[in-house]
Order: sequence, then C-alpha cells, then structure tokens
Amino acid sequence: QESQLNLCVDALKQFPVDVQLLCAMGHYLHQQQRIDLATRAYQTAVRHGKIHSLSWHLTEIAELATVCLSISLELESRAEEARGVLEEALLAQPTSSRLRHQLIDLHVRYGRRKEAIEQVGRFPTDWPHRDALANAVRGACLALSS
Repeated sequence: QESQLNLCVDALKQFPVDVQLLCAMGHYLHQQQRIDLATRAYQTAVRHGKIHSLSWHLTEIAELATVCLSISLELESRAEEARGVLEEALLAQPTSSRLRHQLIDLHVRYGRRKEAIEQVGRFPTDWPHRDALANAVRGACLALSS
C-alpha cells in the first residue's frame, strides 16, 4: 500500500489534477483510514479534475469520483453535504444511474423514504426493474424504521 501511495504521489506531481490519479489517491488514503485526506482528494477530483488525453482513463471516472466523494463525506458524518454533491451532479448528469442509485441509497440509510421513492421515479419508465426497485426501497425504509 505504501508503495502504491508513493507512486500515486509521484504521478500527481506530473499531473496534479488528473481525475483518475486523484481517485486512486483517495482510495489508498481510505485504505489507510485517512478519510479526511481521502475526502480532499475526491473533492479535488470532482471540482478540478481533468482527463489527460495522453493517458488511459475509466469512461465514467467523473461519476465514480462523485460517488466516492459522497461516501467519504458520509463517513465524516457530513451526510447533508454528500446529498448536495450527488444532487448537484445529477443536475449536470440527470441520466446517470450510478449517481441516482447512490442518492437513493443515501436517502434509505437516513430513513428518507419519500425522497428515495422520488429518485426511483426519476428513472425512465422503461428502465428495467423500476417497480421492483421502488418496492425494495420501501421495504428497506420500513426495515430501518422498525
């Protein structure tokens, strides 16, 4: 882990706002239980991250960075900020099922049944298993309140 972290630091010296490197750095910091620093890495990736055309990147790295940031914020007991990050990202990418799923999960964990169901309703009507997901969300919220 230490060698991966050092390699990532060296790479960030060359590409300081590379979104994939910042996500990797956040991941390595999470593994070392440095959630505060991981959150900073993910925030930088989301706010300032760039994709360098000279290097290979995951196709959905921006969405992944946003999901990771929301998880880090939630781990720091900043769930409302996590919610805001996801909602803002969904305004820019309203068809992202990854972001919408993360927001639904966040709402369920905090017992916000109405908001979670509203997010399920924002999937296209022909989205596979939409009704099943709505039922699962209702069930999860009921189980949480018991």
